[in-house]
Amino acid sequence: MIRCLLALALIPPLCWVEAASSHPALDAGQMLLGKDEWQFDADTDVSSISCTGGHYPPPFCTATNIALNHETKHFTVYAEDADIDFANKYLFRVAADKRSNFPKCDQTISDVAYLFTFFFFHGTSNYFHLHKDTLFPMYMLLREKARDSDAKARRRPVVLMPVVELRRMAEIDWNSGAFDEQYLDKYFILVLKALAGDEHAILPLDSNLVKTSPKGFTCFRKAFIGAPSLKDVQGDSLFMKSFVNFMMKRLAVKRGEPSRARVGLIKRGGRRKILNEDELVAAVRGFVDVDLVEFNGLSFKEQLEAVQQYTVLVGMNGAGFMNAIYLPEGAVSVQLAPYNATMLNTEEFGQTVSARGPYLFWRNAHPENHHPIVHDTYNSQANTVVHIDEFVALVKRALKLGVNEKLWNEGATKTEL
Repeated sequence: MIRCLLALALIPPLCWVEAASSHPALDAGQMLLGKDEWQFDADTDVSSISCTGGHYPPPFCTATNIALNHETKHFTVYAEDADIDFANKYLFRVAADKRSNFPKCDQTISDVAYLFTFFFFHGTSNYFHLHKDTLFPMYMLLREKARDSDAKARRRPVVLMPVVELRRMAEIDWNSGAFDEQYLDKYFILVLKALAGDEHAILPLDSNLVKTSPKGFTCFRKAFIGAPSLKDVQGDSLFMKSFVNFMMKRLAVKRGEPSRARVGLIKRGGRRKILNEDELVAAVRGFVDVDLVEFNGLSFKEQLEAVQQYTVLVGMNGAGFMNAIYLPEGAVSVQLAPYNATMLNTEEFGQTVSARGPYLFWRNAHPENHHPIVHDTYNSQANTVVHIDEFVALVKRALKLGVNEKLWNEGATKTEL
């Protein structure tokens, strides 16, 4: 039996197979088959796994005709000579067995399955990790599928199977509540729904999948386990523009076409805050329109819509700054960083957002403006008083780049209406 919950406008309803899962999954009914729909043929079917270096976790594996043991939570390849050392080294547990021991399948994922990590921690997620560790690599796979020379393969849906970690790269959280009904309207679930669209299913890999037959087996005809390496697309402008267009189309977000220069300064809560936000806004308000932008509490779509009005987006290093990739064409992104911060992914962020357009970077060079957090050895969580004169110069520099060249006149003074 397939049950559905209505979702937000422009987003498909959440549906799941009641017999196998009590959490939301986008219409997995045709992918998850019942007993006896397919069984392994030892004479013709080949069970295999091969792995290469991936993104996160490190192995990225392609497997055919494997089975998930519901009791041990191990994926088994039925080929005694299978090389499983790399596949078994990190998050997923993989075993090898004799070809003749392939079990009877209690349920079968008949279409291609993508098993990948999904960041979830204490009822929320992380916008940066959702993009870098989930959206980017899964979009790579979907794009590759869409380019398949086989028309039938291009049209065939896939099953997206997110996995929540109990310990990073070490253990799956089979009892995660990330996909419970209480989170249906949270941005991290809407991110998954946008990725799946109308074409594909979402079926989380957790205890709900296996609870109907605790000692049984779920069989996979073909599965990609882990995430492909981003090495070839990191910083690639064509990939980034393709990804952004894909997500905006999925969410029916109209690309912004600002008619005047406008600056957004991202407001952060918790750690790595800008302590003099109001002063910074006041310092530039005399020559350009400026807003404090708060993404907290907004849906995924609302965050994308919010940045469409800005020709410059300034933000301290952090998850919210990932929204810079969705800025209008030619808009400028400006990353800020704390004083003497180490172990902070400023370069990775810079490479990502600069792939979509003009980019500037500023780091606090004034120890007196540095407000450390207790036990923060690397200064990566410190709060900052941003130097006002440097901020003004930084914004003016951004206003001379990209689309701002034709929208902003340095000699003109902005007047309030």
